[in-house]
Amino acid sequence: MGALKREGEASDQILAQLGKLAGDDVDWRSGQILTGLYDPGGEAYDLTTQAFSRFLTQNALYINMYPSAGRMENDVVRSLADLLQGDDQVVGSMTSGGTESIMLAVKVARDHAREHRPEITAPEIVLPITAHPAFHKAAHYLGLKVVTTPVDTGDFRADAAAFRDALGPNTVLGVGSAPNFSHGTIDPIPEMAAAASERDILFHIDACVGGIYLSFMRRMGILSRDFDFAVEGVTSISADMHKYGYAPKNASVVLYRSRELRKHALFVCSGTTEYAVINPTVLSSKSAGPIAASWAVMRYLGEVGYEKIVRESWDATRAMLEGIDKIEGIEAMTEPDMCMFTLVSDRLGAINTILDQLPVATRDELLTTFINAN
Repeated sequence: MGALKREGEASDQILAQLGKLAGDDVDWRSGQILTGLYDPGGEAYDLTTQAFSRFLTQNALYINMYPSAGRMENDVVRSLADLLQGDDQVVGSMTSGGTESIMLAVKVARDHAREHRPEITAPEIVLPITAHPAFHKAAHYLGLKVVTTPVDTGDFRADAAAFRDALGPNTVLGVGSAPNFSHGTIDPIPEMAAAASERDILFHIDACVGGIYLSFMRRMGILSRDFDFAVEGVTSISADMHKYGYAPKNASVVLYRSRELRKHALFVCSGTTEYAVINPTVLSSKSAGPIAASWAVMRYLGEVGYEKIVRESWDATRAMLEGIDKIEGIEAMTEPDMCMFTLVSDRLGAINTILDQLPVATRDELLTTFINAN
């Protein structure tokens, strides 16, 4: 049965049906979810939903009509640039999420190479096996080849030497994670960025999950690893507001080292009978709701609020890891750099052994079959 009927229904009936539909959904307020939950607390949550609703219908495409959206976006982008140690030349845009931010970073690299390295006809991006699948998706959409490199299986950070060796004459972008989503560990960014810079290759940091959180860890003296624009050779960074920025979905930021780089993100079209289009992101029309909610939660929490959440969650992470060490048959795969880690159990050993022996294409086929069946 579809949503559209011949006659409309009363609003109270629809709300009751929505409540019934949500009955099988996970209750994120229960506090028993280990992934995908970024809760800043009840008051902050209420504020962001009100801000989102207040600007839901404003189209951030038309900043001439809704200059408020442009001002709030600039404020959020500048705040992220400052957290990630960017100078006054760093610019960026808000997007619908990490995938769009990554898509734009890959587009920038491709189009930058078209202008500055026109001899490359089969562009490649080089990334560790632990990098987010969004890079593979972007390469698929934009016509690039993905070259994956191994990681150290002790700490699950990228093998910097293998990464360096994989950079070739067709490489237009190198990628590092801060942290990788699987294990919560930061790649050796300085070494990887230096290797790319030596070959005039752009280098992107995927800090979608950790950009904000790690920035406050560093400010608080908990983290000493380098991972952002303070590292020479880093040319772009993606960081999500709807993760540890605690804004509602969908809100992310992509930052570029300079305006010269950002120009390659633009899509411009004046060759139709429609109005001229100049888009700095993949989306054209987009609700100002996520922008307003991001702006509001930053104003509400402030640096002190973010630091408080980081301290509490980091202490909880350490307590959980200590507790896991006491449980026989289960352990964390590696020591994480932030509040993300992967557990492994010897009960899964037989299954993992079988999967590891299969070709990648076969594993992907099995996963696809499982998804289709469920």
